[in-house]
Amino acid sequence: MPHHAKVILIGAGPGDPGLLTLRGRDALLGADVVVYDNLVSEEIVALAPPAAERIYVGKMAGKHTMPQEAINELLVREARSGRRVVRLKGGDPFVFGRGAEECVYLRDNGVEFEIVPGVSAAAAVPAYAGIPLTHRELAASFHVITGHEHACKDETSIDWRAVAGLEGTLVIFMGVTTLRSIADALIRHGRSSETPVAAIRWGTVPEQRTLTAPLRSIADEAERAGLRPPGLIVVGEVVRLREQLNWFERRPLFGRVIATPRSRYEESRLSSGLKELGARVVELPLESHDGRAPAPASACGWKDPREYDAVLFASPPSVASFVRELFKHGGDARSLSGAALIAAGSVVEKAMASFGLKPDFMTETLCLPVQVRQLRQAFDLAGKRVLAAGAAPDRLLKSLRGAGARVETLSLEHDSLPPSHDMVAPPRRYDLIAFSCASMVKKLVREISPEALRELAETVPAASVSPAASDELRELGFEVRVQPDEPATAALVDAIAQWAVSETPDGLTAPTPSSAVSS
Repeated sequence: MPHHAKVILIGAGPGDPGLLTLRGRDALLGADVVVYDNLVSEEIVALAPPAAERIYVGKMAGKHTMPQEAINELLVREARSGRRVVRLKGGDPFVFGRGAEECVYLRDNGVEFEIVPGVSAAAAVPAYAGIPLTHRELAASFHVITGHEHACKDETSIDWRAVAGLEGTLVIFMGVTTLRSIADALIRHGRSSETPVAAIRWGTVPEQRTLTAPLRSIADEAERAGLRPPGLIVVGEVVRLREQLNWFERRPLFGRVIATPRSRYEESRLSSGLKELGARVVELPLESHDGRAPAPASACGWKDPREYDAVLFASPPSVASFVRELFKHGGDARSLSGAALIAAGSVVEKAMASFGLKPDFMTETLCLPVQVRQLRQAFDLAGKRVLAAGAAPDRLLKSLRGAGARVETLSLEHDSLPPSHDMVAPPRRYDLIAFSCASMVKKLVREISPEALRELAETVPAASVSPAASDELRELGFEVRVQPDEPATAALVDAIAQWAVSETPDGLTAPTPSSAVSS
């Protein structure tokens, strides 16, 4: 067995990709194979190098992609082959995640392992619903319990009499389908029927829905609302604080599904701004590539970056791949001291910051023509040697060459472009489609079929950053409902938030925080 064979078990958190730990992210960046579960966010899986193999082993009630025994064997086999194995598990690996079983199997088979704890749903999901687990006046303790068994059976693994007598908050995993029996058992063994209960579905993500009711009626309310797994049940007086502390579901765009065109390279400021306000953002891919990007004619193997006047990063994956190559060739941050570092957008800047790199210049938009103009204005490129770290838009590279720069593209081991899709979700599911610049409208016309474009225009209102973009959208048949006074992305995000509030009766976003759980 290779001396470096190891499996890293990472807790991916309960759903929100922002809850992944820094250690978890760093381990993912170096993975050769990722074995991941059902509730792990796609954004987290995407952090692995594009060339890394992704193996889905998710489990849902009654539907197991792979038996646990087969998962155990898979981990051992991949580690023994010398590959860097990351095992991604929802929440925390040691909280109802069977992580301990996997570690015991790895140890018994001589495979080294590492645990990266994750943010458990036990704490995160109630917090996102505005429910603290403890409170000085209401609960001095909390207790985490599995509810997958029918609580009214003659023999269960849980002593519900003892549970009912516990002081403090009860957090019940996997209790959605057995909620009625759990409530009956708690009441029968002495818990007050008026105890407040919260049932939270899809906690920490934009689809989160929370239902509250007294213990005596929570099962009826859940059935009426169509509550289904995945969900978490919270029982205790702290649930009463939700009305005051509910922050996540009160964000202005919570419950909205907004489509927006995007580059193949990074999440735009528009997308990140909409997500911050609670929207589910569906980014429509606009570039047609399948698998690995073809190497440009100017592509080169590894060279010392000190030979160049500037290094251009056009995507977050390219940053990670470049840093790995830099370290592999004996370099470090000092190797970049003589070159200007250029980041194509704010998300690339964040990726660079995670490796301790600060760009000398960052383009302030996802709009490619504006990126080109900003770069040419910021640098005297004539005669300069520029190294593009990994794949970058052809138009950007051609523009730099047109300004007199000598541009080479560094081929990186894990550098590739994601495949594109004509439409990633039925347009009738979108509340709005938003455009951060006029060039995105042109790209949409080029990159999706006329039928899909027509269906979008007929069924989805548009938000536009500028009069020029609005004119083009109207020519395509879109109804433009949102346009800010100032042609800026931040202003567009604010205008969309104002539109969402005005579109809902009584100034409340839909669904309201106290709404029933959707199916």
